[in-house]
Amino acid sequence: MRRYSANVGTLWSHLPLLERIEAAARAGFRAVEMHFPYAVPPGEVRDAIQKFDLTLLGINSPPGDIARGELGIAAIPGREDEFAESLHMALNYCQVAGAQALHIMAGNTFGYWRTACLETFKSNVALAADLAISNNVRLLFEPLNRALHPAYFYHEVDQLARLLDDVGHPWLKIQFDTYHVGMHHRRVRDVLKRNWSRIGHIQIAAVPDRGEPRAGDVDIMEVLDEAELRGYVGWIGCEYKARGNVEEGLAWREMARFSETGEITIHLNTEHIDMTKSDRQSHAAALSEALDKAAERYASANPESAAQFAKATAAMPGGNTRSVLYYPPFPLAMARGQAARLWDADGHEYRDFIAEFSAGVYGHSNPVIRRAIDTALDSGINLSGHNLIETELAGAVCDRFPTVERVRFTNSGTEANLLLLAAAKVYTKRSKIVVFNGGYHGGVLSFGSGHNPVNVPHEFLLAKYNDVASVEALFDKHGSDIATILVEPMQGASGCIVGQPEFLRALRDLCTRFGALLAFDEVMTSRLAPGGMQERLGIEADLTSLGKYIGGGMSFGAFGGREDIMAQFDPRQHGALAHAGTFNNNVLTMSAGVAGLRELYTPEAAVELNKRGDRFRDALNQQFTASGLPMRFIGLGSLMNLQPTDKAICSVDDLAGLEHRIKDLFFFHLIESGVYMARRGYMTLSLPLTEEDMTHFISASVGFIERYRTLLTASQ
Repeated sequence: MRRYSANVGTLWSHLPLLERIEAAARAGFRAVEMHFPYAVPPGEVRDAIQKFDLTLLGINSPPGDIARGELGIAAIPGREDEFAESLHMALNYCQVAGAQALHIMAGNTFGYWRTACLETFKSNVALAADLAISNNVRLLFEPLNRALHPAYFYHEVDQLARLLDDVGHPWLKIQFDTYHVGMHHRRVRDVLKRNWSRIGHIQIAAVPDRGEPRAGDVDIMEVLDEAELRGYVGWIGCEYKARGNVEEGLAWREMARFSETGEITIHLNTEHIDMTKSDRQSHAAALSEALDKAAERYASANPESAAQFAKATAAMPGGNTRSVLYYPPFPLAMARGQAARLWDADGHEYRDFIAEFSAGVYGHSNPVIRRAIDTALDSGINLSGHNLIETELAGAVCDRFPTVERVRFTNSGTEANLLLLAAAKVYTKRSKIVVFNGGYHGGVLSFGSGHNPVNVPHEFLLAKYNDVASVEALFDKHGSDIATILVEPMQGASGCIVGQPEFLRALRDLCTRFGALLAFDEVMTSRLAPGGMQERLGIEADLTSLGKYIGGGMSFGAFGGREDIMAQFDPRQHGALAHAGTFNNNVLTMSAGVAGLRELYTPEAAVELNKRGDRFRDALNQQFTASGLPMRFIGLGSLMNLQPTDKAICSVDDLAGLEHRIKDLFFFHLIESGVYMARRGYMTLSLPLTEEDMTHFISASVGFIERYRTLLTASQ
């Protein structure tokens, strides 16, 4: 059922504010919104809201001098300090009273230069957006119709949408009032469709008398049907003026799918999904249908990607040559990229939050990388010998990662780990290798669910991640035969499960005690600190594998470590281990890698990007915490993964039994919001991502919470 909130600025307006709140509750409303509550202390409003078990959706910003007819001051030149002061007061009121949103009122701008008003508005709104994010308060903006408010700064939704686009902050949403819109355009539904992505809240009243929505020149229920068709499940504000007695006028709700309990029917299309918190079976069915509807919208919006996929299946099994990139019903086909943006075959633009699964830290077509590749091309490729650039990259890698005393290059992280294991087995003259459930070290070294049929046939011993006792048991039984422990300091492919420092230090001690080698797979995690996780943890591995971004976006892998171990590959020595590879030292990778490490992802840049990642992850998790939802992003720095739980994740065992389909739903929602990440909930940050990009992601996440709150709550 639809959820209607009472706007006590227009309903029961003859009563004192606190009595209006009580009246709304007695009338069956479960949420309220209000205009200017500032004469009543926010604590008293909060207490009244809590007493009647209501939700306070939002309030208006202070109007200025309302006795003079002022309706806000956000666009009034010369009153910027006054606006800032009133903004702080309003946000504090929201915090204390528990209001979820603040409607910023622009004001009557007659007599002011339009250009000055625009600049004032943009500046004030940018300030408001930054403060609202830190206070976890949504910002709303509402056009007021010209007939009632001829001097107001904006009158039409299309006009306001352009203004907000100029400000360029995704935290800003439109409050869509059918009365104000309908006074300009009787085709209110079309206005909603044009500006759907900007709408954050809907209010209703009849046109033209602003009475109950059961009559008038605009079919209000048709407008709400359109909103539901597009996935709207938020509250609907009743901001009308009763034609008579308020209670008697509420009969219109019987024809409008009103719910007094707060349980709702989620409308994702013309069909609906019945949801109750107590019915697990119903919840599973509702989630399945929500996913089906999301997939249908996705398929409908991406016909060119679908056609590209169909074409690919004629030449490749499943139309795919890299398993991680496939997801049903078909994957997006990306046409081009620039900085931190991607465009697919259908022309949709996305903010890139996957960055080639951590290899794309420099973004797309970085000019420094491009210049390095062009320089290499000018000197010729496939030079059939040692070249002048490989020594530079080798030196840069050894300088950056102190435990890598000597290094050799490969073409991928998988290849690097294969050579690393071979080196460990030959050096120790032992055959067994300790790995961990959930570990991923390449396409043929994958242990996401134990042994993998395509894995290379080494003698692997499986232990539990973050469980020292499980490793000790293997050493007690096989200690003299164990060549190495191969471990990720953070298990990336399994969901960014962080290795506990005491666990990783215990592995170092076990290897030292039993004469085995400790091998850190830092293909993904080397970006998390200037010297990788080994530097961050103060742990020295004997061998290290590297990859991803270090090749500057080109195909790349490397393994290295102690000089005595790596000396086995010295071709000057009799009986040296062979290590072939036509493209190991290809000049494009070597040149791009040197430029990237020395000019772009410097130690200082590494520190800053990972600080940004930690702040970003905290901000996202604050949204889930504030909403009381069992969801969290886990990880470190610039690598993180969404998990449908708020409990600690120490190994893949802790992921068993969780409702992972929520991550699928999140993925489709973000696609609709112009954000690209891995369907499994994994994302990585790149250098060209801006604070505005991250704010957009946070805003999209808030939209996901609002859109699917009932499904997400029931998942608990």
